[in-house]
Amino acid sequence: MLTVATFITRQCLGWVLGAFKVSYVAEIVKDVAGYVGQLFNELKDYADWIVGSRGSLGDFSACLLLLQLLVRARQLYEDIVYFLTVLMMEGAIRAAARIYMVDADRQLIDSLAEKGLVHSVTADNAKSVLEAEAAKIYERWVAFRDEFRNALQDVERLKEEALSHILDKYTELGCGGVLAV
Repeated sequence: MLTVATFITRQCLGWVLGAFKVSYVAEIVKDVAGYVGQLFNELKDYADWIVGSRGSLGDFSACLLLLQLLVRARQLYEDIVYFLTVLMMEGAIRAAARIYMVDADRQLIDSLAEKGLVHSVTADNAKSVLEAEAAKIYERWVAFRDEFRNALQDVERLKEEALSHILDKYTELGCGGVLAV
């Protein structure tokens, strides 16, 4: 069994990636990383903005919105990790099936099924199970991407409202000319 595990460890990733169309998974991971980086940059900008403006309600609302998006990004990241785990486990099942020349290693399948990673997977239906998991991940990614774009528009609106609020306060204090300069 140790020999099988060693073989799976060495061969599984390359074999799985070669067997399935998973290029869009790498694309999703890249996009998520980019979005998370953008979110952190936005948060830094808002932290500077809050310090400079002494914190208006709009600023804090924008920060809260960005933090909520970060939580969603982390959930999506965990979903992707789960999907990649399914990829690896499916590859392990296929590799075991090839070694033992049986439909699949029942003990391995039962063990994975107990952990909730796979559901009655065999060498015949593993591809469809994997594709179903991929479809779920992709749907959630599209929903998150759309929500992210909409939220950034909300953040810009909140920023404009915060700036308008500050300008109004300065105008009330008779400092409008200073700001205009």
